[in-house]
Amino acid sequence: MREILFRGKDADSGLWCYGDLTFSRDRKPYIRFWAHNGYLVREVMPETVGQFTGFVDKNKKRIFEDDILASTYEEENVVHELVLWYNNGWHIRWKQAEPDVIWQQDMDRYSEIVGNIWDNPELLEVGR
Repeated sequence: MREILFRGKDADSGLWCYGDLTFSRDRKPYIRFWAHNGYLVREVMPETVGQFTGFVDKNKKRIFEDDILASTYEEENVVHELVLWYNNGWHIRWKQAEPDVIWQQDMDRYSEIVGNIWDNPELLEVGR
C-alpha cells in the first residue's frame, strides 16, 4: 500500500505543511495534519501543492512533486533534475530534455533533494 501525502506552503506564514489535501467550497486548497493533540488545517498557496511520489532519495528523504534533485551517474558531473507528473507517471527532467521515468533504485543510490522550484528556482539554471 502506498502512502498518500501532500505538501503546500501555508498562505499566511509561507512555511511548508505536510498532510492530507482538502478543498473549501470555493476550491481553495488546505492541508490537514496532526499536531500535538489534534488536527490542524491550513490554507496553502495553490501553486505550491505537490504530492509525495512514493520515492525516497539516497538520504531516505521523501521526494515530492516539484523537488529538485542533484544526481550523479557513473561519477559524472552533478545534474539537477526536476520531479514532475508527466504522461500518467512520476518523471524527472534535466534541462529541457524529454522527461524520463523515475526508478527507485536510481533515486536511493544516485539522487539527493537539494531544494524545490518554489524555494530554490535558481538551482534549475545550473548546467544550462
